[in-house]
Amino acid sequence: MVLSDIALTRGYTIETIITHIEKLLKQGLITDIDYLLPKKKICEEIRSAFKKEDSYALTPVFKILNEKYDYTTLRLVRLFIK
Repeated sequence: MVLSDIALTRGYTIETIITHIEKLLKQGLITDIDYLLPKKKICEEIRSAFKKEDSYALTPVFKILNEKYDYTTLRLVRLFIK
């Protein structure tokens, strides 16, 4: 995964990298990081779960998807549906 490469190179955790990406997206400094997203099918499944939950909370979506995806993946997809 690209995130793990970035984290390793920079000496940060993946969670820290995602936090930085969130800030940059909110500031409008980056707009295209599709290469970081998991496969389209996975993204659609996760997006559907967020829509079904009608919330951006991770834990309910994690449970809806029967713990199929880790929180990092859920968080990354969530960036693009907010």
